[in-house]
Amino acid sequence: MVVAGVRHGSPHNDEDQAEAAGRVEREVPAVMKKTALRALRKLWPVAVPDKKIVQAKKGQVVLPLRGLCQLDCWSCGLTAAYSILDYFRPGQHSIRELRRYCDPDPDEGLGPSEISAALRRFGLKCRITRTLNKVSVDAEIRRGNPILVGVEGDLLGFDDDHWMVIHGTAAGEVLLANCLYAGRSSQWVSWSWLKPGLEPSGWGMVVSG
Repeated sequence: MVVAGVRHGSPHNDEDQAEAAGRVEREVPAVMKKTALRALRKLWPVAVPDKKIVQAKKGQVVLPLRGLCQLDCWSCGLTAAYSILDYFRPGQHSIRELRRYCDPDPDEGLGPSEISAALRRFGLKCRITRTLNKVSVDAEIRRGNPILVGVEGDLLGFDDDHWMVIHGTAAGEVLLANCLYAGRSSQWVSWSWLKPGLEPSGWGMVVSG
């Protein structure tokens, strides 16, 4: 956990990757674990993109951001950041290119300063708010700005907190990316469910082009 941010997430249920990571945990001395995990990660994809971009229905405002499902338990920050980067710069950069500037630590994940610094390298603007509410969410989405948020792990049933992206709004609801469903990681949730789980309370990173 990072002050004013989130680290870690929960993995997509991929048995091969879970087995490989578990084998590293059991067999590699702690001092070598990070190096071994980084090496193993190069052998599998970082994330699985959603098959379709969610389309707005009546009464909804949706930013055409393609959600991703991470394939390990420490890349939620990278995955969420790349969804935002690809929204603003569609098809121009790969997730591996972004990772050069914000490579998650297998134990710690990524903090907000690392994510914002990486996105700024690609010409994006990042603004921190500590008073996020449904009115401000609606306003930013209507301006075309996705919002990176940290969500308490307890709310999601995870051991660790999790990075997600708000990229849609409707009456009483928001559209969240990085929900860890392979192929359909963007999901509508009620604002009343999400609001108490924001970590820290009211914190968000508004990203604009």
